[in-house]
Amino acid sequence: MNDERTSRVRDILSNRKFLFFWISNSLADIGDSLHLVALGYWIMISSSNVLDLSMLMVAKAVPNIIFAPLAGTLADRINKVKIIRATSILQSLIVLLIIYFVFNDPSGESVYIIIGLTALIGLFGAFSNPSRQSLLVRLVEKKDIPSATAFHRLSTNIIMVSAPMITGVLVAATSSAVTLFIDVILLLLSALAISFIKVEMPQNNISKKLDGFWFEFKEGIRFIYKTPPLNSLIILNNTLNIFGVAQGILMSAVAINIWKVSSVGYGLVQAAFPIGMVLGAAIMIKLPNLKMRGKWICIFYAIAGVFSVVVPFFDNLLIAIPLLAIDGAFTVMGALLVNILFRVYIDPDMQGRAFGIYGSLAAVASPLGALTGGIIADTTGVFEGIIGISIAFSIVPIIAYLFSPKIRSIN
Repeated sequence: MNDERTSRVRDILSNRKFLFFWISNSLADIGDSLHLVALGYWIMISSSNVLDLSMLMVAKAVPNIIFAPLAGTLADRINKVKIIRATSILQSLIVLLIIYFVFNDPSGESVYIIIGLTALIGLFGAFSNPSRQSLLVRLVEKKDIPSATAFHRLSTNIIMVSAPMITGVLVAATSSAVTLFIDVILLLLSALAISFIKVEMPQNNISKKLDGFWFEFKEGIRFIYKTPPLNSLIILNNTLNIFGVAQGILMSAVAINIWKVSSVGYGLVQAAFPIGMVLGAAIMIKLPNLKMRGKWICIFYAIAGVFSVVVPFFDNLLIAIPLLAIDGAFTVMGALLVNILFRVYIDPDMQGRAFGIYGSLAAVASPLGALTGGIIADTTGVFEGIIGISIAFSIVPIIAYLFSPKIRSIN
């Protein structure tokens, strides 16, 4: 089985277009982590204002909520490679401006200018993401989409786990400004890597008329709204995203306020779920031809919810951390199947709009989940809150399976 998985990965990477796509995305993901961690550290050192740090995160996310659906429509009309290359270069130029302020302002007086510039980076990211998400299906054969998607998610999760730690070392060894300059280099290298991909857009999708743009934008919304498997999956996934973010906040509170873990223990608790996501993505590479995917989406999510219910009862980290990792593995396995179904089920000419709408709704889920977690903690208590929302997380996919024939029928 290991030989089969290795051969499958080798076949995917032997695809020159996918290889450059993967390199470009990986460089961009690493740069994104460098940017947020380095700026977050600079804000806490210069102004020590947690609200400023929160505003930095919001500034990065809000443009995606607002503009991702429009960006998805644009991605279906213009060469996606050109969009990705242009936005990467523009982001690198903005980071250079941020470096100027960080280098010349140790007191943090320009923090709101930097937050505004970060919002611009988020804006260009909102236009880049639907193109990156929808480009994959034009680079690999349809039979390779599940393996390519799982491999891409695996590398993304590895970066999610390792990049913040590497960034912390970089900032400590150099400075936030130097770390941000590395981000500039990575963005430019990402733009260079994506430039090696040649993708021809269907001629009937390229229109210069603005009314044609708005027609396609509305067409994308209608397509998602009127296609039962897709709208059901979007509702399911975003509901669970809200619960998942709330779980993460409550789990942090459980670790500190109930388990009384040390700083090292807290770091391990925070790392356990992402490490599980890496393992889950690796497992999915072994399962490219999984049948009855609608059923398995619900099963994976329900199992993840069960582990979420169990974890808070174990204050022994030797037990809790593996359970959190298993929770992360099953969560990402369900999410990956949804992602694969989007890429397989939706026509390539519609994928920019589909991923734009999906990304916008997913971005909304994060602040809603954070708000939900805070309200639950204040009203019911941390322990009772995480048990309740974890039970809800496990019940929702069961309800979706029982009462949504369209999800059950997805194969």
